[in-house]
Amino acid sequence: MYCANKTIGVALIVLFFNSLKAQPLLSKEKKLCFSFEGGYSRFLYNDDDIDPLLQSYADAIKDGYHLGGQLTYFLTDRFGISLGTKFYRTTAASDSLLFIFPNTTIPGVISDNISVWETYIALISGFEIDPVYLYFYLGAGQFYYQNEVTYIIQRAEIRDVTPAFRFGLGLEFPNSENLAWFVKAEFVTAVLSDPVITYKPPVTLGSVEEESRLSRIDISVGLQYSIRLKKKRKAKQRSLPKDKRMPGRFE
Repeated sequence: MYCANKTIGVALIVLFFNSLKAQPLLSKEKKLCFSFEGGYSRFLYNDDDIDPLLQSYADAIKDGYHLGGQLTYFLTDRFGISLGTKFYRTTAASDSLLFIFPNTTIPGVISDNISVWETYIALISGFEIDPVYLYFYLGAGQFYYQNEVTYIIQRAEIRDVTPAFRFGLGLEFPNSENLAWFVKAEFVTAVLSDPVITYKPPVTLGSVEEESRLSRIDISVGLQYSIRLKKKRKAKQRSLPKDKRMPGRFE
């Protein structure tokens, strides 16, 4: 599995940089873009080992939403560098469960309240297919994970900060010279390798040593505002013939 993921990652990187050579650059005009987005998110994980009684709960925790923003500097019409941030949220709860123990059965609650804050940098490449602009990007950044968990009567908070990687495809639809709306799909993946668990009230239940991979798909709709950065051209000074020069003006 590791080799397969590594091969796919290398293939995406090669595809990205080959796209930079696919077509001649459209222009050398630089552009600064501000964009805001939001949409639907879906966790991707294997839930084959989950108790069938909790299947509906597991399905609910997969669905969430996200909000984000980006600042992108286009060096050309086909290549840019982007700084972005994104907030992701999903919740699920079930209060109609019976937990069966050897000597007793008690009612209890199970819930998750997951929040993820991300910051990242990405390389963007694309080309124009009149009347839209098709682009894709590769990025990496930090993944700030927090989950407030309730299990039966025990509450806990799980936190972790870990690297995250992303790959996305988008379509941009211009409305005017400076304004455009876009749709995009993005794949984000991170590994929680060293989560910190705080129990409320504090108890000693051991540490979590197993790594957890968190991957998801984001489907976004957003709005982008662009500012074209035009270089100021120096005006050429015209030289007049000597017989037409005004005294003291050019001499």
